[in-house]
Amino acid sequence: MKSREYFKSIKFCDMPDTIKEPVDWHHFTDEYVIALPREEHRQFGMVTREEHRARCLDVILKYYGYDIFDIIYKLMFDRRYQHSVDLTKRLIEYRNSLEYWL
Repeated sequence: MKSREYFKSIKFCDMPDTIKEPVDWHHFTDEYVIALPREEHRQFGMVTREEHRARCLDVILKYYGYDIFDIIYKLMFDRRYQHSVDLTKRLIEYRNSLEYWL
């Protein structure tokens, strides 16, 4: 098992306005983090890392919507997309569209 200092912490996307309470940065992969409400994130603390990540998917869907959830799910579980150029392009396009509307 990797300890926390070995994980990278690349911020995946900005925190939505719907999260008003304190946040924890959730590693949904060993590299990428996403902000989740601290209380909801810590509900799933006493399980394996894989189980924790899987259980937090509902919280991600609740606060970030299906588009972000879909990309994260593919990064986490579908080996075809983990190093995919297409998914990376899709991520960049999505992030650029967010910046355009902000």
